[in-house]
Amino acid sequence: MSNFRGPLHYYPTNYDEDPLYGVKKVGLKADTPASNGTLAFGAQYSVMGAKLAAWYYNFYQFANLFYGSAQYGLKMGGVTPYLAGQFLREWESSGILQNYHAKLFDQEGTVNTTLWGLKAGVKISHANLFFAYNQLNPHADSFGGGAIVSPYGNYTAMYASFMTNNLLAFGPGHAWRLGAALDAWQKQIRFLAGFAHFNTNYERKTDGVYLDLTYFPIQVKGLSIRDRVAIDNGLAAYDGHSYIYNRLMLQYAF
Repeated sequence: MSNFRGPLHYYPTNYDEDPLYGVKKVGLKADTPASNGTLAFGAQYSVMGAKLAAWYYNFYQFANLFYGSAQYGLKMGGVTPYLAGQFLREWESSGILQNYHAKLFDQEGTVNTTLWGLKAGVKISHANLFFAYNQLNPHADSFGGGAIVSPYGNYTAMYASFMTNNLLAFGPGHAWRLGAALDAWQKQIRFLAGFAHFNTNYERKTDGVYLDLTYFPIQVKGLSIRDRVAIDNGLAAYDGHSYIYNRLMLQYAF
């Protein structure tokens, strides 16, 4: 949940001379005061195949957020089946969104968010197969009808999400995802693939396919070349159009 980045922005375009290109915007006015930042702290613990994590965030003037997750894997020779769960709770009743009557999905009110998820899978050698489910509960008289408030966003925190399709952007509803990951060629190649279905309260239904290929050349340590493709069958959030989204990424880790 750390390093939030996402598709929502709460301040208007050109706020503090920021053009905010290509983001979904919420109706705050230009005279809205700036946030003072974010406080975050958490803990992680691993023991005998179990992994536990808990985080608390205070997005000043926006929301308080608690996130917890747990995973357990049982090694059985070369096969490791595992089961994971996650829970997110968020609240705020007198922040910027409430004082300035901001709306998302035409819904305004207190921040009142509840998300949970389950993930089950199996790791075999250099492969990982999994099924994931997330439920973002609707809440009446709340901002976005129960939407996640995250000024820095991170859709990857949710099990059933990917680059263009996630409940952080779509709001209350549920989603499931079937996915696979494969490391090959002495781990110089990593391939991810998945299919996801979303059924949401405000953006209706959609299906999406996600493909992700990364190459780690051994000649240049730290360099990765990554190509990501999302194929969507059309959603209200995207004006009901089907589309293909492609992103090529070059990254160097110092």
